[in-house]
Amino acid sequence: MNVQERLGRRKEEARAGLEVARGKTAAPPAFDRSAVAAFAKSIDRACVLKGGGADALAAAAVIKVLGKREGGRDVATGDARFDHPIIIENPPRPLWLVAAMLLGHDDLQVPQQDDFATRLAALIAGLARGGADKLTILPSPRLKAVGAFVQRLLERIPVVNGEPNGKKSDYAIDRFFVSMALASEQHDMTYLAEAGHPVVQWKLASPDEISAEIVRWQIVNAMLDQLLPPPSAVEATQMPAEPSLRAKGLALFAPPDHAHVLRAAAGTLGEQAAISPAGWIAAQLALGDPGDHVALGIWLPREIEDDLSALQGAIRNVTRLACTRAFEYVRPDPRGIFLLLTSGEAPTRDLPAGRALRIHTEDGDPARILESLRDAAKMLSRK
Repeated sequence: MNVQERLGRRKEEARAGLEVARGKTAAPPAFDRSAVAAFAKSIDRACVLKGGGADALAAAAVIKVLGKREGGRDVATGDARFDHPIIIENPPRPLWLVAAMLLGHDDLQVPQQDDFATRLAALIAGLARGGADKLTILPSPRLKAVGAFVQRLLERIPVVNGEPNGKKSDYAIDRFFVSMALASEQHDMTYLAEAGHPVVQWKLASPDEISAEIVRWQIVNAMLDQLLPPPSAVEATQMPAEPSLRAKGLALFAPPDHAHVLRAAAGTLGEQAAISPAGWIAAQLALGDPGDHVALGIWLPREIEDDLSALQGAIRNVTRLACTRAFEYVRPDPRGIFLLLTSGEAPTRDLPAGRALRIHTEDGDPARILESLRDAAKMLSRK
């Protein structure tokens, strides 16, 4: 299929999505703004907001994008980098608005409807039905934290977060790219449309519009619940308590039958590959078929984010599969190839049978995992 044919097909899928969504509406979750404002006023010093899920990731994005105004309080959602904070176990919801008001942005505008969000959801659904079902988030540097929020929020479609920008030829035809940036940033992804990929991008006039961006994606999520079926069920497997391979300071965990498959497949890459973590990882990645995606579930320090992004690009380029990542979370998907990167305990249930490999650094050093991932990508590039 040439570029013009692909563009024509994607336009038809987009039009079909808009038609199916005609007349449908959705709204973001309701909340009590006055209660949030009253709570924020009651806090007089630095604090850590405890919470989880998409709401906590939205709060993290707000903290990153807005920063503290004069008169505001220091706020964190994870480990605090300031002295003697108040730990708030059950703050009111939404957590992201609490964070904004504590930072001093109590005049933040929070829209309750967004026609663009409705159309965006229709495009996502229409293109997903046609095969462009890997929603790939390409935010600008200032809005990078939005990607993790969107990935955790949307459950009806695989969301690719953290991949570095690639060349037009780096991507398979299963992508729908969305890009957002602040008006002050140079950030243009339209070059991807030249290869026939669907691309939608927009700019936020100022950092204060982060509230509208969060609401936009909440509306998209509510619309997708109407437009797309629930995620497919997976035939789950349980990781064994003992590793199937120990080498180079790493312990690799896989069910016995899957470990046998990986050992045999790694052997085709060379005698040493069959007993090396990189060989097993390469064999795991090689299991992917066109239309699958690779998911990195990460239980390692967040300081390695830049290294992970580069590795996602390398994995994408050698496998032609979308490669996403999430910290301390992984969403089961029958089309996912899962690599769980750990230095401690991590939940490993409910992942598809024969599609998950846990890679554990026994001395806590994430560099060992990163090195083996790089070596695995190199092995596949020479295949």
